Amino acid sequence: IISTIVTPSKSPDKMVKIGANVFVINNAGFVTGAGDSTITVINSDNNTVVKTFDIGVNPSDIVVDKNGKIWVICDGVSDWANPANNKNGKLVCINPATLAVQNTYTMPSSYYNSKMAINKAKDKLLIIYTGGIYEFDINANKLNETPIIKRTFYGIGIDPVEDIVYTCDPKDYKSQGNIIRFNYTNKTAIDSFKVGTIPAGFWFN
Repeated sequence: IISTIVTPSKSPDKMVKIGANVFVINNAGFVTGAGDSTITVINSDNNTVVKTFDIGVNPSDIVVDKNGKIWVICDGVSDWANPANNKNGKLVCINPATLAVQNTYTMPSSYYNSKMAINKAKDKLLIIYTGGIYEFDINANKLNETPIIKRTFYGIGIDPVEDIVYTCDPKDYKSQGNIIRFNYTNKTAIDSFKVGTIPAGFWFN
């Protein structure tokens, strides 16, 4: 261990790096009322926190588009014991030059474990949310409320070379889960194969 960077969060999570700055989403996880709503910017040259600012409750995934802008999907809050405490999720665009929120889109509900991936051209987001997978053009001025794939998944990724969509189906959360691949252009299934228990995400080298 070379050094430790303390963030003002219960649980720093996924991150992206632009220039010297690392943008870290802060998510307190599946704890009602304890969610975080911030992103922390860390200077990787000296391992110091530059800034922490609000974006939306329980940010859960983060990507960078073709213009170098950062997109974060936020779960919101789902309180099954008291729905009055529910808070809608958000899709947020951050300008890394100003270290500030540029645009905010309110999701139609809350949804625990929302996930997101960006296509090869880096101009469209695929978002796992209530009801399936939704597509969002980075130049759009409103959310697409109709899912392009109507099925529940636990994770999503897009091959940056072949532009093939990979999705995680945890099945029964006890036995082997499945990976289902889709053609990005027409969103039709290509194939599927079994993997380990509760597949949740992807990394493409």
